[in-house]
Amino acid sequence: MDYSEESATPHDKEKLAALYVRSLKESLTTINRFNPENLNQQFLEHYDDFCFTKILVKSEIVGLYSTKNMPDHIWLVHLYIDPKYQSMGIGTNILNNIIREAKDKMLPVRLATIEKSPANNFYIKNGFKLDYSEDTNNHYIYEEL
Repeated sequence: MDYSEESATPHDKEKLAALYVRSLKESLTTINRFNPENLNQQFLEHYDDFCFTKILVKSEIVGLYSTKNMPDHIWLVHLYIDPKYQSMGIGTNILNNIIREAKDKMLPVRLATIEKSPANNFYIKNGFKLDYSEDTNNHYIYEEL
């Protein structure tokens, strides 16, 4: 599917928060932790802590992601695709671009998922290995350098 990427602006904050909540609903419901009001508030409170990239199909925001360069790895902090746009190759393309950037820097990519999230299979399918589990999160690493 054709998509484009743009840096998110303060104007996008509310739309991205709503997408974040929609994207987490299934995973957090499985562990009885889905609280849309808290998720929305948490996202909005920490919005300025991240440099988000929005993913667009035509002019509709269908996803978001952010990475953080750490001294010894690239941390994939967020990668959320609206559920109605999942399984169309968008997330895989974004992930491949992040992996390519990490390889260029000779760094691994790290991320965390909710333990019962369908995202676990997505990351494993794309070459990530389970590094460790903690609380209700699985931590993954991709280190094909």
